[in-house]
Amino acid sequence: MMLAATLDGMARGGLRDQLGGGFHRYATDREWRLPHFEKMLYDNGLLLESYAREHARTGAPEARRVALATAEFLARELTSPEGAFWSAIDAETAGREGAYYVWTRREIESALGAEDAAFLAPLLGFAGEPFFEHDAYVLHLPRPLEVAARERRTRREALLAEMEPLAAKLLEARERRQRPATDDKVLADWNGTAIAGLAVAGHRLGRPDLIERAARAADFLLATLRSADGTLLHSWRAGQGRTGAFLADYVLVVRGLLRLGEASGERRWLAEAVRLQEEQEARVASPRGGYFNAAGGADLLARGKEVFDGAMPGANGVAAHNLLDLAAATG
Repeated sequence: MMLAATLDGMARGGLRDQLGGGFHRYATDREWRLPHFEKMLYDNGLLLESYAREHARTGAPEARRVALATAEFLARELTSPEGAFWSAIDAETAGREGAYYVWTRREIESALGAEDAAFLAPLLGFAGEPFFEHDAYVLHLPRPLEVAARERRTRREALLAEMEPLAAKLLEARERRQRPATDDKVLADWNGTAIAGLAVAGHRLGRPDLIERAARAADFLLATLRSADGTLLHSWRAGQGRTGAFLADYVLVVRGLLRLGEASGERRWLAEAVRLQEEQEARVASPRGGYFNAAGGADLLARGKEVFDGAMPGANGVAAHNLLDLAAATG
């Protein structure tokens, strides 16, 4: 109940981009309407998996719709030409927070016409007074689509069929605006969340194309994010890899490979997960149990161990789950 209510509130709020898919970084109000507009790869990878699992658990059609829209956002806006995933999209355009995403009533009517704007206004949350910087709206779903459909004496699917071409017009108008900047670093740990998310979504939603996208990203990481001695690297940009892998890189890439192996049925992903797990043991294992955040070095005064969840899951917690999964998969 708490899980379903939370996922519903996040998906209907301004926290989710109702036109282009994907989630912004966090909300600043209790209704989820007012986000910080930055979009992070790791949020969208983790949430893609969560909504796909929620659909598999409950059959909820809205969870499926949100998951697929998140996957399409990743494909359209955060996928590099090589098939890996970029890190983030900025919140600001020309120094103004949310400028790319928010709407005045005049802008909406200019894109849709007065009649279609009036139809969409109560459905996408711009029927009342503006609530963002005095003159603008953040599009959101004030009520679940099933409720809105019942109020109009129609079905959810029929209502969506009416809404979608109008939302497409708004997206087309928005794409003519100046875009916020994209952070085009490829980070191993954040890519691990996207690989897992796409693999789980592809498997649970019956979309093999999503599994193929996950495999393409995994192939890039395994082939390209390698140091001279063959060990995993943390980041890559513009043809250059940098910095040895941290614990978070190992555990989240291993987790992504495990989910990819389950989704695709290909044993090579399990073999790569085992290889990286052995590399993780060699570079960051602690003799007292658990794992250090980074490999040792002459310039490192102390080696910490991450145990708490933050915006990302705690790395040692993910490591423990991975070990259980590897034990089950390999005996």
